[in-house]
Amino acid sequence: MRRAGINVTSRRLRHIGPDDGTRQVLRKKGIDLRLGLDVVRMARNGDLDMAIIFSQDQDLAEVASEVRDISQSQGRWLNIVSAFPKSSAATAWRGISRTD
Repeated sequence: MRRAGINVTSRRLRHIGPDDGTRQVLRKKGIDLRLGLDVVRMARNGDLDMAIIFSQDQDLAEVASEVRDISQSQGRWLNIVSAFPKSSAATAWRGISRTD
């Protein structure tokens, strides 16, 4: 992806302890913050009109609010959308608050 000019950010997985006493659970930390900062920066610089975030992480609701504020202050159309799986097996039934 880097060769195609895409800015790639990676994070190390962190051990958060065994889930059942037999194996370690690994979790990415800081990805939502990096994503939020990128979306806000790009919105402020005029580098995006729409952001589609594939997540249900409610921490990103503040990003949605900031993008709406930027839209109003700059007098231009900006939209932020949350895409997520929807099925009978899904545990959450909505996307990020304050997104379409």
